Amino acid sequence: MAAAGHPVAVVRLAVKTAWEDGTLTYLNRSGCWNAENRAFALTADVHPSLDTAADRTYATRTLIEAYFDRYGPATIKDAMWWSALSRSAVTTAPVAFNQIGEVLPTVLFDGRVRGTWAWSHRTLTTSATLARPETVAGLARATGGLTEALRAGWRDRTLPAADPDQFALPI
Repeated sequence: MAAAGHPVAVVRLAVKTAWEDGTLTYLNRSGCWNAENRAFALTADVHPSLDTAADRTYATRTLIEAYFDRYGPATIKDAMWWSALSRSAVTTAPVAFNQIGEVLPTVLFDGRVRGTWAWSHRTLTTSATLARPETVAGLARATGGLTEALRAGWRDRTLPAADPDQFALPI
């Protein structure tokens, strides 16, 4: 475009705008990891299955999940820097942190964080929030088992009779 007589500043702005709105994709054509050979292509041509109209919540969740999957363990601050997202955007995406950076009870599948779970004191059940809904069936089975295991702690237990010569410790 610059060779066709368009001002360089205008070309740069056009490329930047098209890249930011997803029309263009940046490609590194270098043959090694520690060098860069920038090229751009139409996103629709290079990534035809990419959904550029995805819901913002879904896109944020997918981005943060990908970050921790590829670069974790990491901190919320690391994810904020890498993604250029706010702290609240990073912590509200179902990764494994609450708003103040504490790790939540997590759902792991094949060694990867797939969501979080919580215990309800009111109903004595567990519930899960998943990053990817396709694991719902397996999660439902696992959640049922987890619910029963946690409920076991709420049941009255009778202690086995202690030998009179033993010192019994209450559990």
